[in-house]
Parts: sequence; C-alpha cells; structure tokens
Amino acid sequence: MLNRHRQTAALATGALSRGTENTTPTTHVGEHVQHHQTHTKQNRPNILRETTHLLRQNDKKIQEATARHTKVQKDTKEYPRRHKKKQEKNNNQMQNKLEETRSRRHKKTQEDTRRHKKTQEDTRRHKKTQEDTRRHKKTQEDTRRHKKTQEDTRRHKKTQEDIRRHKKTQEDTRRHKKTQEDTRRHKKTQEDTRRHKK
Repeated sequence: MLNRHRQTAALATGALSRGTENTTPTTHVGEHVQHHQTHTKQNRPNILRETTHLLRQNDKKIQEATARHTKVQKDTKEYPRRHKKKQEKNNNQMQNKLEETRSRRHKKTQEDTRRHKKTQEDTRRHKKTQEDTRRHKKTQEDTRRHKKTQEDTRRHKKTQEDIRRHKKTQEDTRRHKKTQEDTRRHKKTQEDTRRHKK
C-alpha cells in the first residue's frame, strides 16, 4: 500500500518535469502561433498547484494506511482473542471458498466422466450398428448366392432331364426305324414265300 502511494508521488513529480518539456520556442511560424495560443495565462495548466495537490492526497492516503496498520497492530496486542476470532473467521471463509471450488471442480470432473462414458457407449453402439449392417449385407449376399445356386441346380436338373428325354427320343426313333425295317423284311419274306409256292 505504501509503495503504491510512493509510486503515485513519483508519477506526479514526473508530470511536473514533463510539463516543462514543451516550453522551448519553435522556429516554424504556424507552430509558434498555435503554441502561444495554447499556453496563454488563462488556460495554461498550473503544474505546480496540481502536483502539490497530488502530493497532499498521497500523503493523506499514506497517513490513513499507516493509521490502519497501527490500529491492527494495537488491536492484535490489546485484544488477542478478538484478533484470533477474526483470523479464524477469515480462515473459515477461505476454507469454505476452497471447499466450494473443490466441490465445483469435482462436480465438473464427474460430469466430464459421465460425458466421456456416454461418448464411449455411443461409440460402442455405433460400432455394433456398423457390424450388424455388415452382417446383414453379408446375409443378403449369401441369400442371393443361395438363390442363384438353387436356380442353377434347377437349370442343371432341367438340362439333364432334357438330355434324358432326347436320348429316349433317339432310342425310340431307332426302335421305330428297326421295327419298320423288320416289317419291310417280313413283307418281303412273305412275298418271296408266295412266289415260291407259285
């Protein structure tokens, strides 16, 4: 606290020294006129008065801070129980704040853990869904292959049946031809027999 007031005083002193920087005359006519108009007796800032006021304010603040500090020291010596009670109260307040902060952090950690678990569960479900989708596609593909196999089997059976029928037809045709041939021979034999008898 004391250091801060000393810094303020130092700044005020710096302002006093800075106030004299712009008092040098300028060579440029326009700048000289503007400078002259700005710093007439009526509106020229009274640097000394302002600095004195700042220093007095600063001294007052230093005195007040010193008085407070002295009072605390005096109270500590004269009323140790009161001081101890006040310290305990402050310590309890600090402890309560720390507990609240810990509790908030713990709750946040728990919430983050729950979210993480939910995310993991969602990920597992998504993987399971993908796996189920792959299995379903595989099952559909297997079903299509099975149907194709069944269709191919039916075609094969039909082809074999057609081949058997064709063979049977050929066999029947050969038998029919043979029968016709036998019939012609028989007729010829009968004809020959009649001729011989004559």
